[in-house]
Amino acid sequence: MKTGARWRDLPRELPSASTCWRRLRDWEELEVWETIWEAFLQELDTQGLVDWEEAFVDASFFLAKKGATPSQNQTG
Repeated sequence: MKTGARWRDLPRELPSASTCWRRLRDWEELEVWETIWEAFLQELDTQGLVDWEEAFVDASFFLAKKGATPSQNQTG
C-alpha cells in the first residue's frame, strides 16, 4: 500500500469510484461501521475470544514536522 487505497484502483466489477465514495460517506454518517465493529466484538466476546484485561489501540504514525530527530519519529 505504498500509494494508499486510491478510488481509481477499485476492481472494475464494483460500482464507480464516486458511487463507492458516496456509500462509504453515507455508511459512516449512519454509523454502520461502528455497529458492525460492536457486533463483531460482541460475537468474539460471546465465544470467549476477547481478553478484556489487555487492549491495544491501532494508530498511524507520522513524522514530526518540527522538533524530533528521524530516530525519534520511527517506531520499531
